[in-house]
Amino acid sequence: MEDMIEKLYNLHVSTNNFPFGKPNKEVMDEEWKIYSFLYGALCEPYKGEFLRYADLCRSRQEEEYKAAYEYGFKTAIKIIIQGLKE
Repeated sequence: MEDMIEKLYNLHVSTNNFPFGKPNKEVMDEEWKIYSFLYGALCEPYKGEFLRYADLCRSRQEEEYKAAYEYGFKTAIKIIIQGLKE
């Protein structure tokens, strides 16, 4: 079942531009503005570490999305099964 949920998750992510809802454009613009400012303010030796940090945050966030999707899928199945029992 884990493999099936992972395949469904990957399909969902790969076929939707915004797989978990439409993002707030104003917030995204502000986030990018701050990111660009911080990156530009760093001296060269720190820029690589900043990019590495941003990549680690992105990886963690992807894992959290995946775990939340899996949890929600399993919860939905439990609710369906419970509803069928009643």
